[in-house]
Amino acid sequence: MSYKLLMLPFSRKVITLSITATALAAACVGLTGAQPAGATSQPRFLDWHLTYKGSQKFQFETVSAVNQRDAWVAGIYEHTTTAFIWRWNGTRWSSEHVPDASGFQPWYSDESSANDVWFVGYQNTANGQVLRGIRWTASGWKSQPMPAGAAGFLSLRVLGWNDAWLADSLSCPADSPASERCSSLLWHWNGHAWQQYSLPMGITTVTASSASNVWVAGYTGDGGKTNELRERFYAYRWTGSGFTKSALPHTVSIGCIPEIDTTSPSNVWMTTCAVRGKDTGLLLHWNGHTWKHYWNVQGEWPIIDGKLGVWLDPTMRWTPEGIGFAQIAVQNGTMTFPSVTQVPGTTTLLAVGLTWTSSPNHAHSYMAIVGGPFGRFKPALSSDAAATAPAAPLGRVALTRNGAPSRW
Repeated sequence: MSYKLLMLPFSRKVITLSITATALAAACVGLTGAQPAGATSQPRFLDWHLTYKGSQKFQFETVSAVNQRDAWVAGIYEHTTTAFIWRWNGTRWSSEHVPDASGFQPWYSDESSANDVWFVGYQNTANGQVLRGIRWTASGWKSQPMPAGAAGFLSLRVLGWNDAWLADSLSCPADSPASERCSSLLWHWNGHAWQQYSLPMGITTVTASSASNVWVAGYTGDGGKTNELRERFYAYRWTGSGFTKSALPHTVSIGCIPEIDTTSPSNVWMTTCAVRGKDTGLLLHWNGHTWKHYWNVQGEWPIIDGKLGVWLDPTMRWTPEGIGFAQIAVQNGTMTFPSVTQVPGTTTLLAVGLTWTSSPNHAHSYMAIVGGPFGRFKPALSSDAAATAPAAPLGRVALTRNGAPSRW
């Protein structure tokens, strides 16, 4: 499962995560004591390794991984708005031919197996943008029908060729009053058609580990003071025929939205910001029966890494022993993480993004990993990709390790 940073219409403005070296250092100092009750160890530091640094002429949008021997990245060439997709086979990256690549913007991806990899996004046409999906199968690329009535995409989860979930774009401004009702659409693919559902909230995340373990997080506006961005957050779970609301121990948030992840019916994690004095971060865990919460833990979205750890954003990892921080070597610039995925069966995270400074000429697309080795990023371009971007440089950036090794 891959995660794409949510662009939330707080006051109808787009918010995205960006991290500078200075801000990261301040965050590490400020959260040194942010440990769950009973934690005795000091935070340990991890490392991100930047394995690829490319030209600003193209931009990664999404990444997904089947396993350590099969992973995918996708994006667009900036000046031509032409899609590219690269695949890792355990030894090297190679460029895949993308059907009707011109004007296609693959924003989200997910997979259930090596022969069931989805890319969904937007296709530019003479009449404007339309929603589009394609799937990699055992017999090559196939077109994936999109649900009628969808205004856009927000979250994608693929469990099988006949089992996938897709959420519509946000419809609930976070600063709307509590009396203002809103709803979001959610679709389920059964292999032949999309089944539509509606939930009374703005959906932020759809996650699932199996057909019987599907969760949806979202929020509604709750008024509050001017520019307070106060909202109520919710979690719904799939019953097999519909969704039921889960009783959360806290439901009011200021300043951020709920995100959710799961690996089993007894392992569900949720992050948001709650109101409790000066403790604004909130991490919730569902054990199959009840929710438990941890205060003073801040983060963007949870990614369960498969070894008693939960990443709260690309720079912070929670374990029962404490919190560790991932170092990112960015000097005098800004780094964004549009998409991050956990490599199944490992504690490795694979991320794609962009770094830039005040000068556009210093923007770079990149790929980074944390938690284990992955592979040298040196894709062999296909003939159509090479013709589209003959000047895109490929290379490797080696970074110095900082801090103590992580507890993996």
